[in-house]
Amino acid sequence: PGESWERMLIRVVPGRGAALAGALKTAQAARTAKGGGDQVRIRIDPPDIG
Repeated sequence: PGESWERMLIRVVPGRGAALAGALKTAQAARTAKGGGDQVRIRIDPPDIG
């Protein structure tokens, strides 16, 4: 109630997953340091996509 969700699925070629994970971690840290805004949750290799 009162919340909206947005989801994104990003796929990369084999061997590039670690680079993507690192970039997402850096981006999330920068966003957190800025403060404010809505919460962002990142899941890497979730057991289900739903």
